[in-house]
Amino acid sequence: MSVLFKTSGIILRTTKYSETSLVARILTREFGIQSYLVQGARGRKAKVRSSVLQPLYLVEMVVYHRDNGKLQRISELRNEPVYIDIPRNPRKGCILMFLNELIYKSLKEGEGDEELFKFLTYILTRLDQQPDVSPLFVPDFLVKFSAYLGFATSGIYLNKSSVFDLVEGVFTQNIPPHPDFISGTTAELMSMLMLDSSNPSPIWGRQGGGNEIRELNTALLHYYQIHLPQFSAIKSLDMLDWD
Repeated sequence: MSVLFKTSGIILRTTKYSETSLVARILTREFGIQSYLVQGARGRKAKVRSSVLQPLYLVEMVVYHRDNGKLQRISELRNEPVYIDIPRNPRKGCILMFLNELIYKSLKEGEGDEELFKFLTYILTRLDQQPDVSPLFVPDFLVKFSAYLGFATSGIYLNKSSVFDLVEGVFTQNIPPHPDFISGTTAELMSMLMLDSSNPSPIWGRQGGGNEIRELNTALLHYYQIHLPQFSAIKSLDMLDWD
């Protein structure tokens, strides 16, 4: 039996269901990732238009929810809040595409995680509202997001001999017996982000060297691949090369 609920969501992906309808994969506050049939979204008289179902757009919904249901239904849906700067800012648009691919490949269906939902909502809202975005935004997000996925980073960069072990997720003074680690200025930059990880706000004003940031992004994505069996290569990484 379906029960009517009011909930918040983050659009992850849409796929064509019929000539006029879509299936939307949405991360919801209460129910985690759910699939919703959006009837008539591609038609002229659509109650819910496809334009409001863009990746990582925030929505408020009234839905018919059925436990163990494979395909849920939407009664009402609207964008809330409405992005102002993201749709017209190419850099923010690239970040949004990257985050969408990353989040979609990182999360599995399951029960809702309200703290994770609050974190993602906060980050996306701030991304839209802030006038400038630091190149450190992405590695900072990767460090913070990993904690919600169950493989938080730990340890402290003490000196130039410190390395970050990607398998163990910790800084160490000994080079591990495998090639999955980062060192040097990249490890030092990693440490800076970790020290700031208790602050939910993105690092907006700080800067870093382009090469170190690219290396750290690549290393952190490898970190995700090590700890998430379902995680595949991120195709949108090259879009973040702003130099």
